Amino acid sequence: MSLIGLTVRALSTSTPALTSNVRLCFKAAVVYDDAARNDLDDGTIEDNWASGSSQTLFGSRIIATSGGVAVPFDTHLGDGLGTGDPGSGCTASVPVTHSGQFFSVSYTVYSKGIIQGNELYVQNADSGNSYASFPGTLYYSCAGGGCNLATTVTIAPSGAMPIAMWQVYAADAYSLFRHAGGLTSSIFTVRLSNDPNYDSEYNRGTGIISIRQVDAKERFTDSHELGHRIAHLRGLPTGDCALDDAQCPSISGSHSMGSEEHQSCSFSEGFAHFYAADVWNSHYQQDCVFQYYKYTSLPAVDCEASPNDLSDPVSFPLAMLENTCGSGINDHGVEVDWLRTFWDVHTNGSSPPTFNDMMNWMQSAFFINLTPPFDELDGEANAVGGTLNQNWDAAADGNGINH
Repeated sequence: MSLIGLTVRALSTSTPALTSNVRLCFKAAVVYDDAARNDLDDGTIEDNWASGSSQTLFGSRIIATSGGVAVPFDTHLGDGLGTGDPGSGCTASVPVTHSGQFFSVSYTVYSKGIIQGNELYVQNADSGNSYASFPGTLYYSCAGGGCNLATTVTIAPSGAMPIAMWQVYAADAYSLFRHAGGLTSSIFTVRLSNDPNYDSEYNRGTGIISIRQVDAKERFTDSHELGHRIAHLRGLPTGDCALDDAQCPSISGSHSMGSEEHQSCSFSEGFAHFYAADVWNSHYQQDCVFQYYKYTSLPAVDCEASPNDLSDPVSFPLAMLENTCGSGINDHGVEVDWLRTFWDVHTNGSSPPTFNDMMNWMQSAFFINLTPPFDELDGEANAVGGTLNQNWDAAADGNGINH
């Protein structure tokens, strides 16, 4: 064999490709103003996310590349539920091909995701309903290949609107992780704006949740509006909130936690409060803290107890409709009374109904929707029977909503 032939053969030899397994998990550096802000007199605070500066990104969209060619990740992060789920905020372990010891993985995560089979989109209404995105690059070393590499990334968004969008995404994704109300294949679209005239609300006509940028730091606001969307999708009626200044307004103002309203309004708003309370408190115990977002200077609402002085409306006493408002209360209600009623139904006794049990009960109750909410719910509770009916009867009477 000639020397030239040997030279050609040597030049044609290539370095064999290496393969390593990479798994990524993501959190966001987000904090909330209503985290343990106004704990109860006994020091009780809400159970979930009451502290901490980073939170898991349940179900977020992720696209990643390695070497600019291979696409090891083009998926959604896990939501921590179901068989085969890779874990909350994580990808599965995916093989990545690299030509040498050192290699990198570049990623982008987005403020949209899938949680319990439901799609969540958090958008910037001031910028063409665009999504927040966060890019980054991770660097690895694995001589010889065959390494199993796992990295937890905490993204740190900057700028008022990106921070707000990730605050809302993280809170709403966690809310759907906790309670999707038995829904799958549903769409939750949340749009944020810096416009001071932009209200935080849910619009049944469009199906869009609106959040003011400044409200994004209030977890209970985010979950409350999400609760309205769940109620709509499960067939619960909207409320008539025209009784805005109320016959017996509390210090918390009109159309608020402690003011007298039409019963349909107090039911609708009370349910959304209950949803937020159930997200941020453990329903395996009865104590519950609701951080009220409309008047942040007021004390936190105790979902269970009430102050001894029932004449003090600032502390949201038990059965406000009866004990504070007095007469002319037929077909009227107070939001805090309904919040406490739903919480009691959900948590009292040794085997209380699940959140999905309660959604099924309420959806069946409003199939016709001809009478006030109490009458509809009471009739269906009698038909369901069992613990749900027992809890409902006791809670409705104790919290004074049965008018």
